[in-house]
Amino acid sequence: ANNIHRNALENVPLAVLCNLLMIVSGYDAQAATFYMWTFSMVRLAHFVWYWYAGIHELRALFFSIGVFCNIGRLLLVLIVCGVL
Repeated sequence: ANNIHRNALENVPLAVLCNLLMIVSGYDAQAATFYMWTFSMVRLAHFVWYWYAGIHELRALFFSIGVFCNIGRLLLVLIVCGVL
């Protein structure tokens, strides 16, 4: 259980920050919703798979999708803000 909690603490705060930045930057609400739901669902799937000690490869896939959601959100915020 401690590993699950630590894993969530490594990923969820960044996702919350990304969500806030997307909202504050005024990015398209539909895209923001897509990223938020996708991240939430893959994190839930990752948690369930981690809890039941499933195959590492599938857990890594869920984790990777979550990371790509965070990267996508940050890139979109940078584009909207004119940095990229």
